[in-house]
Amino acid sequence: MVDLLISPLRRFPLSPLRLFPISRYLCLPLQLISPRHQRPLEDVRIIVIRCRSVEKRRAHFDLSTVKRLAKNPASRLITRQAFKDAAVLGLEENDIAECVAQLTQHDFYKSMTVYTNSQLWQDVYHPTHQETALYVKVQLDPTEETVVIVSCKAR
Repeated sequence: MVDLLISPLRRFPLSPLRLFPISRYLCLPLQLISPRHQRPLEDVRIIVIRCRSVEKRRAHFDLSTVKRLAKNPASRLITRQAFKDAAVLGLEENDIAECVAQLTQHDFYKSMTVYTNSQLWQDVYHPTHQETALYVKVQLDPTEETVVIVSCKAR
């Protein structure tokens, strides 16, 4: 019997192996192939663990850096989901960037890691923009040259 511990931070010597996120859990395809013998593995017990995020109440990224990068279109990325959620509120790209550029320390809510990678941090803010309470999540790339606006939606 072979035990496989499914974790977002491990790589396995089995192929083809694909991890499919379902909610906060990860699961495997039903058939695992041994790379050495190219035949299906019969006696495999799969242990699935829950992916958790870590939270803290201090900002992980320097707010002045986030605001500076958000003002420049060449140094900001906005996710498709953030665009969709902002469009529901009638916000466009410039409105999203303006909202991030006007963040204050008082708007800070929490820092959290991504569910699938405990080394990627995101800062969450609860600002008010045009009298609407928002949920804004931002992340800096490792080189701190680009800000990613992950989420911008109504709270």
